[in-house]
Amino acid sequence: MTNASTMDHKDLALRRQLLLCTCCGSRATGRQFHNQDTGHGLGDCCVDFVRPRTEDMERTYGVAGVHYLLDPLVKVRTPDAPAQWGHWSISQNLTDRWGEINEAEPDLKLVQPLLISNPGLLDRLRSQMHEEDTFVVHKGGRWGILFELEHYCRESDANAQGVNSHEYPPQAVVEKGLLDGMRAIASQFPGVDFAVPGPGNTYNDRPAAWAFVPDGLLNPDQREQLGTALGSLLRIGAELAKTDPQATSGAA
Repeated sequence: MTNASTMDHKDLALRRQLLLCTCCGSRATGRQFHNQDTGHGLGDCCVDFVRPRTEDMERTYGVAGVHYLLDPLVKVRTPDAPAQWGHWSISQNLTDRWGEINEAEPDLKLVQPLLISNPGLLDRLRSQMHEEDTFVVHKGGRWGILFELEHYCRESDANAQGVNSHEYPPQAVVEKGLLDGMRAIASQFPGVDFAVPGPGNTYNDRPAAWAFVPDGLLNPDQREQLGTALGSLLRIGAELAKTDPQATSGAA
């Protein structure tokens, strides 16, 4: 598959700010777009109004998720900076793991109506999902698929599973193993973004491996290889807990 954008939009570096909606004059949170007057931009309130009346939305108003209908900021650790928190700009769980639209928490999925209104896009993204490991998402101005593989740890699951706490490794150990594994496989999948998400993004705050695949980047065989590689990261985390119980992720 080709023509996939492999980088987040450059304007994510701009600050979020209150702008005057160029359509109705109300205040809206967005990022300044170069083709709009300073301090003005498309408000979320008027997206549905202007879309059928605008020949080229990106040229006129910018990119959804970046300049308007902003994707939420999510704390992550990445393999190239494992000891510190960074952020992904991402609207998660636009579908569930089976490709059905997930309508929960609409305030965190402002771009979702754009997906629903474009059946061709939705079908194409669904066709790129892998087993029950993926969701349709929007990250950095790009549609794509998010692989998410969770792992048990002492903090998230010892009590819930009714086992002694020592039977699961500490979260810091698991996360370090996942990040080490990501660093080892990243060169095999250029254009894929890897991270371990921060609290509030997985069930019981389990440590997880995230891999964002932009729309069209990987073919079916490559997605299968990525799914297999991510599954191996969980084993890396478990092995690390046995061989290096004092390991930490280097972050609080």
